[in-house]
Amino acid sequence: MDLLPTFNNSVALGVVVMQIGIIVLLIMRFARGQFFDAVRQLISRNTLVLAFLLSLAGMLGSLAYSELFHLPACEFCWFQRIFIYATVFVLGTALYIRDIRGIIYARVLMTMALILGLYQYLMQFGLAPETACDANGGVSCSAIDILMFGYITIPLMSMTVSGLVLVLLWYGSTSDKK
Repeated sequence: MDLLPTFNNSVALGVVVMQIGIIVLLIMRFARGQFFDAVRQLISRNTLVLAFLLSLAGMLGSLAYSELFHLPACEFCWFQRIFIYATVFVLGTALYIRDIRGIIYARVLMTMALILGLYQYLMQFGLAPETACDANGGVSCSAIDILMFGYITIPLMSMTVSGLVLVLLWYGSTSDKK
């Protein structure tokens, strides 16, 4: 039994849920009222845990694609992985030593992953110039190995995880200022 289609569908649904989550969290950030204040405080108190779990899910998802389903990663994917994997360790360490300053480093790492993912996504659809990332006989960075729901590709998965983690980190970094 081929598990890749089931995995792709599950991941794609998760990406859609995360994209909705980004929109809801951005709206809630500016909404007024007791309910929204309580939800913002709950998210702020749990920022590190939520961001750690999301970046861990991103890391495990990329490992599943390469190690379980033998999908080779291009150079852009490798760099996105480096930033996301490092975020897991930064946030894990911040959680372990109870240091909220890990948000600063995680924000930089996830911003870099988001930028690379955005460029690669645009490159996949011909909206950005292609790079010579496959010059050494590797995988083309503009190749679309997975396309779910007509728009979800691997770089978009990376961008979505990075974007949601960044929004959560924003909640955590501004919780003491309000």
